[in-house]
Amino acid sequence: MIVFDIETGPVTETELKRLMPPFDEAAVKTGNYGEEAAAKKIAKAERPPRPEIKIRDRDPKLVIAEVGGEPIASGIYDRLVGMRMVRQTRFKDGKWVPPDATQEARIKQEAVDFLVKEKRWALAAKKAGLKATDEDAQRQVDSFLKRYKTPAEKDKWLADHKLNEAEMKADYMRKSLADQMRRQVMESVKIPEAELKAAFDKEPDKYAQVEARHVLVKFDPKADEATRKAAKDKILAARKRIAGGEDFAKVAGEVSECPSGKRSGGSLGYFTRGRMVPPFEQAAFSLEPGKLSDVVETRFGYHIIRVEGKKTAFADAKKTIERKLVRPKQREALMAKEQELETTYPAKVNQDLL
Repeated sequence: MIVFDIETGPVTETELKRLMPPFDEAAVKTGNYGEEAAAKKIAKAERPPRPEIKIRDRDPKLVIAEVGGEPIASGIYDRLVGMRMVRQTRFKDGKWVPPDATQEARIKQEAVDFLVKEKRWALAAKKAGLKATDEDAQRQVDSFLKRYKTPAEKDKWLADHKLNEAEMKADYMRKSLADQMRRQVMESVKIPEAELKAAFDKEPDKYAQVEARHVLVKFDPKADEATRKAAKDKILAARKRIAGGEDFAKVAGEVSECPSGKRSGGSLGYFTRGRMVPPFEQAAFSLEPGKLSDVVETRFGYHIIRVEGKKTAFADAKKTIERKLVRPKQREALMAKEQELETTYPAKVNQDLL
């Protein structure tokens, strides 16, 4: 199933599933599926297909709302409602259950609110001199529609979605303008150098970086004792070779089951806290440069680690700190701009047509 999402453009069934919460969040994070999680996974795979998008059958040119004197037509609104109704469909007691009346009313109101906001952003973009070209929009449309192998398949999809290529282009251009305006607002937010330095000085250890190499011998977390022992013996033998003076990169290339072994002699480059699984991170950050770790067990298997270097410098941490500090300020700037646009481009919604 492929749908055309008013908010994001083309969405395949696979992508649509990514928008849904994972069936077992803990299992997804750890990669360790228990019997209950495995049963859920099988049950999910056996579900019937998610219902197709349903679009309200009415005149697509009805004026749902006006923003700054410009109309929002029922066609784009009804497609967005249909898409959101599909997203809110839940599988229960062996069947797909659509949103109830209360949820449907909320979906409809949120859809028109979204379109009003998008129209305001697009109008602001035009006023600021930003452009969305017909050629770029046509390329987007062509890229989406080429997945249909025959003209008949393409025409059927367009008919099912009560859509034509001109409307698709208009949707792409509107979204492009709105995105450009939001990006302009976000890029206008700057963090003073003094504020960045103060954040670094407050907790410099947080921005420490370690350069490390490792050798990995994998084993299944469910493996029996004999299998785990064989993996342990293999990693201990590798450690003995390195401790005895053999080149770490050579041993990693021969033994490690991590792609970094053959690719770069086990080198992981520099990394900060929060990038590796906790046991690995704890071992790496506790080692002094040149020192070899004992065997470290993680959910991936057994590791031996050698730290090549450490650094804690403002210049290296500056971009990380800036990303962290700029995001909330960008959200504030976007919210402030939206409030401004509400006054600049007042909206009138025809609630009877929702």
